[in-house]
Amino acid sequence: MSCPDCQKGEILEGEPQGTIRSDGSYFAAAANPSELNAKKAVVLLTDAFGLGIPNPKIMADEFAKKVNVDVYVPDLFQGNPIMKPGSLKLADRAGYKRGWWEWVTFVFGMIRLLPRLIPHRPGKATPRVKTWLEKLREEKGYTSIGGVGYCYGGILVVQLGQPGFFDSVVCAHPGPFSNEDVQRLASPTVFLAAEDDESFTKKRRTEVEALLASRKGKDGAIEYEFNVYDGTAHGFAARPVLAYPEVAKAFGEAKDKTISWLEKTL
Repeated sequence: MSCPDCQKGEILEGEPQGTIRSDGSYFAAAANPSELNAKKAVVLLTDAFGLGIPNPKIMADEFAKKVNVDVYVPDLFQGNPIMKPGSLKLADRAGYKRGWWEWVTFVFGMIRLLPRLIPHRPGKATPRVKTWLEKLREEKGYTSIGGVGYCYGGILVVQLGQPGFFDSVVCAHPGPFSNEDVQRLASPTVFLAAEDDESFTKKRRTEVEALLASRKGKDGAIEYEFNVYDGTAHGFAARPVLAYPEVAKAFGEAKDKTISWLEKTL
């Protein structure tokens, strides 16, 4: 979590149709299993609300149906997500100017969350996800796994964007990651960015794109795309306020891009 919009958004309508596995992860089965897709899967890495809100489960159900592969949502926070459902607030749209008091409130809120933030910082979470992915591949025999990450989860999919972990990457309005993380990306990657995002700013997007562009025509170059959605702020692809027409449009387009990217690169 790195900006006030990390705790904003709305609950999606609908009821999850999948199941909770023994390790606490959510599972949505491929709509029409076949030999062609039996070796493929998608893993959705959540924002700071984890599995405490239904949004990632509902989205996993849709990806399982439309991409037609098994979809998993691991419990990144071991039953204790950083943000609780009751703290969800209405998200801002692009262009909203935050006052000093809102920043003060955010900072003091982060101090209160430190006991939950520290054990789940990316440096601790990434090795856990690595181990989880290795076990999943061994148990299920998957040879190609796509990683879809939102906010907090967006950091992790970038850090694990190499064959053997994530063979295809969808990174939506991520939190902060390093240039070294970008240089290690070795799988096809699409970024779904908000117009206004204090975590993934226009300047930072430009830096990341330049790093990837510098590898074109060289060993280690990867396929990548950047998509910026007008009228949106951080969180729009995971916790959209659908009453805002521009946000509803962007949410749908971001889902469609996720599906088409996975179909193309997985």
